[in-house]
Amino acid sequence: MLRDRILDNKGNESIILNKADAEKLAVIAKEGKFKADDFGITAPEILSVELLMKESLKAGLSAAVISIVLRVGPEIYRTIDYLIKSGEIEEGQFSKIGFAAVSGGTEGFIRGSMAAAITACCKSGLLGEILKDVTPGVVGAVTVIAMNTLKHADRTDGAA
Repeated sequence: MLRDRILDNKGNESIILNKADAEKLAVIAKEGKFKADDFGITAPEILSVELLMKESLKAGLSAAVISIVLRVGPEIYRTIDYLIKSGEIEEGQFSKIGFAAVSGGTEGFIRGSMAAAITACCKSGLLGEILKDVTPGVVGAVTVIAMNTLKHADRTDGAA
């Protein structure tokens, strides 16, 4: 039942192996002694830019949805509260809801994508051996610094 590569239903496939290498890997894996480095397989070699982008985009979309809910929820609550108290809704309240959704979603997407990309690069060793064990707090701090830099990059007055 051995093949020259492993395939899944999502279009992913392993490196090509000859029968002897595949049998050797099967025995080593069965014994629980498999070490990817022994076969010249390292994270930076198998982590493709395409995979990194795909995973970062998924994380960004999740973060965007959460950010939209967190930003829009209070605005919807204020609008409903105002409606109950006054019996009408002001047109400006809808623009606040829309702006909150757009700005929250955009910022959430960028933050989530950036954090996922930084984490993947660190854990894979692409940014050096020392960053392989980076903590989520460090990734969070780097993401916040990068986002604040992006948000305030157009300021020329020196204010942050």
